[in-house]
Amino acid sequence: AQTLAGWLASRAANAGANPGPALAEFASARHLDRFITAGLTDFMPRIFATGLAPVEHACGAALLGMDLASPLRAPLAQHLLQGFRA
Repeated sequence: AQTLAGWLASRAANAGANPGPALAEFASARHLDRFITAGLTDFMPRIFATGLAPVEHACGAALLGMDLASPLRAPLAQHLLQGFRA
């Protein structure tokens, strides 16, 4: 909501009384971010629940690596919480 409010405020002078074009532009600009976030949040539980021991062990090792290396963890957490807009 904060991102949308900022987007609309920056385009208020051009939009006049009709916010439709600004809203359409916002939706278009955010499409890739929403697509990646939805895909990632769908993919992660699926890969962790495959039932295949080698895949699940590799996922566990990846989580351990992310836990031990905050430079790897921070970008993922930021994207999942805030998307690309941050």
